[in-house]
Amino acid sequence: MQRIDRNTQQNNRPYIVYLPDNMGTQSYPLVLVQHGGGTRAEFFAERPGKWDINGAGSTDEFILVFTQATELPNSPGSHTWNAGFSAKGISDADDISYINNVLSEVCAAYSIQRDNIFACGNSNGGMFTYRMAKELSEWFKGIAVAQATAGGQRGLELAPHFNLPNRETRRMSVFAYHNEFDDNVHYLPTLFRDYPAIFSSPEDYDWYLTGRREIGFWPSVGAWLTHNGFAQNAGTASTIDTYTINDWASSDRLMKTVVNGDPSVTHVWPTSGATQMLRFFTDVMNL
Repeated sequence: MQRIDRNTQQNNRPYIVYLPDNMGTQSYPLVLVQHGGGTRAEFFAERPGKWDINGAGSTDEFILVFTQATELPNSPGSHTWNAGFSAKGISDADDISYINNVLSEVCAAYSIQRDNIFACGNSNGGMFTYRMAKELSEWFKGIAVAQATAGGQRGLELAPHFNLPNRETRRMSVFAYHNEFDDNVHYLPTLFRDYPAIFSSPEDYDWYLTGRREIGFWPSVGAWLTHNGFAQNAGTASTIDTYTINDWASSDRLMKTVVNGDPSVTHVWPTSGATQMLRFFTDVMNL
C-alpha cells in the first residue's frame, strides 16, 4: 500500500491515506478506520497485532483512510474520540465535523465509489463509529466495530446519550465483534428486545439509566437489527472453536456478529480483525 499523510484543510487535523500498490484509473471503495482510545492513526494502522497495513491488513481492493482523534489536554499522547458520552477524561472535540471534512476531501482527491463507503473502529473508535453511523449515515453503506457498544463503557458515569439508530438514520450493513469476557466494555448477553425502557415512557427511561449506565454489545446489535428490519432470532448461527457467529441477510444489507467465548481473551483487537471486516464489506458490495 502507498502511504500518503494529509491534514484536513478545515480542521488542520491529520489522517493517513493508503492507496493500492497497483492503483489504476478505476474507482475504489473507501474504508475509514478509527483507532482505539489512547493511541493514534499510525500506531493502529502499521503495528503488527493491530490493523497491520503492511501484513494482514494490506489490500489492493480498497482505499483505506486512518483518521486520528484529538489529544486529551491532561493526557499527552492519548488521542481519544468524542463518542458522544459525557464523562471525565472523554473528548469533547467536534469529531463529526472532522470526519465529514475527511470524507469530502478524500472523495475530491481520489476516484471513490460513492455508493461503497464504509467505516470501522476499535474500542473507543468503535463507539465513535456507531455515532458516525447515526449522525453521518448518508455517507455509509456499512460499518464494522470491535470491542464497542452504541452507548457506554464499564465503570464510567455517563450522561444519557446512546448512539442508537433513529428514523432519520440510513439502514446499513453492520458487523460487530466482541470478546465475551471483555474487562473494559460490557458484553451483556441480552438482546435488545429485553430492554424496552429505551423506547418506552420517560419514567421507564429514567429507571433504565438509574439502573444501568451503559448499553452492552447485544442491545447495541439488537437496535440495528430492529432498524434494519431483521427478526432478532431469524439469523443463522454457527460455532467455530471458541467463536459463535450469527448472520442476517436481506437483498440489500447484511448483519454479522462474532463473539469469542475464550475466557483468557479480554479487551483486545481480534486476530485477523482487518481481514474479517474487509471480507464483510466485500460481501455487502456483492449483494
